[in-house]
Amino acid sequence: MRIIIGILAVVAIVLLAVWAVDVDVTGDVELPEVEVSAEGGEMPAVDVNTVDIDATMEEESVTVLHLISKKRKTQSLPWATS
Repeated sequence: MRIIIGILAVVAIVLLAVWAVDVDVTGDVELPEVEVSAEGGEMPAVDVNTVDIDATMEEESVTVLHLISKKRKTQSLPWATS
């Protein structure tokens, strides 16, 4: 209920402020004329030394284990209770 009264109070204040303000604008509105000019700059000289990496591709055989999973019984741990 307090929230509704607060919202109504804010709306009433905004409506009162809009109703109480009267703005009259006379004359033409123009934006100022602005000229922008820039001269070309120069990038700094940069020397970057990187590490040489030799990457080669070779075929390789890898033995992969085959695992069989068996379902276990769920056990509650006394220290892991929530």
